[in-house]
Amino acid sequence: MRVQNLFVLSAVLLLALAPLAWAAPSGKVVVAQGVDPSTLDPHDHEEQPAFNVLLNIYDTLLVRDKDLKIAPWLATSYKIINPTTWEFKLRQGVKFTNGEEFDAEVAKFSLERVANPANNLRLTALRPIDRV
Repeated sequence: MRVQNLFVLSAVLLLALAPLAWAAPSGKVVVAQGVDPSTLDPHDHEEQPAFNVLLNIYDTLLVRDKDLKIAPWLATSYKIINPTTWEFKLRQGVKFTNGEEFDAEVAKFSLERVANPANNLRLTALRPIDRV
């Protein structure tokens, strides 16, 4: 009787767990957060929920690669001229969702927006920028 019960229990467990084994990755990742982001302004946030969402909406000049080294993204390359001067070569052919071109003027506007203390933005990491 014990062998039969063990067999039935094993069969039930195998049938219960079988759908998990058949669930192959579908190429889709769902990320759940406990709270919504407080803003979708890429320059005016300071919390992780907003950062998580914004990384999937906006691109940046540079990113961290799998080894956590700085790598070009919207910039095709960059050169550190001296500790306070960086030069970026920008990717060509990038368009915003409204069809407008990404170019040096757009990058300049974004960097100047963050650097301007009068804008009172919460993202302060780039505030020390003197000029673009």
